[in-house]
Amino acid sequence: MTEEERSCALWFLQVAGLLIFLALCIFLALLAKSPTFTILDFSIPTTSNCSINEECGDIIIPYLLEIRNPNKDSDIYYDDISVIFYHEQDVVGSNTIPPFHQRKNKKKNVSSNVNGDPLVWRTLRNAMLNATAKQLPKLNVNVLTKIKYKTWGKLSKHHGIHKHAGFTVGKDGKIPGKKKIKLVQASKKR
Repeated sequence: MTEEERSCALWFLQVAGLLIFLALCIFLALLAKSPTFTILDFSIPTTSNCSINEECGDIIIPYLLEIRNPNKDSDIYYDDISVIFYHEQDVVGSNTIPPFHQRKNKKKNVSSNVNGDPLVWRTLRNAMLNATAKQLPKLNVNVLTKIKYKTWGKLSKHHGIHKHAGFTVGKDGKIPGKKKIKLVQASKKR
């Protein structure tokens, strides 16, 4: 191999390496990020219109959920979003947020209500009334949905989202300290 052939081969290798590196950078830049879910407000009623021995209707539990699309290049199309609140293993209540489209780098605040189970609410209310500052009742929240990303006009396949968080409620039925509860990806282990 002559000196000229070697320098030409080296030049082609450098160009090929640069193109591979550029393709990798573009791929990583376009890789869509999962949406974030944050509970901004949550309130469990501490009183009801029924006594301990009476049959109660559903208990209304309001919450405010922030849904953020962190992607600068991708819109997100959400299917139904299922929001479920638990106290220990019991379902406090659940509801479904209808499908919607979220543009790039935007957030949406969803103010909604959960119809609470009266029996679970009574257990939770008793735990709240008997709580101490160091031992507040714990709740868990799960958010489940399927989404599609739209990048450069092309829709992706469905991606399953399962986020969760644990938090405490004070004697007043609210999240103590005006905290925001950020949901994280749920473990795939079962």
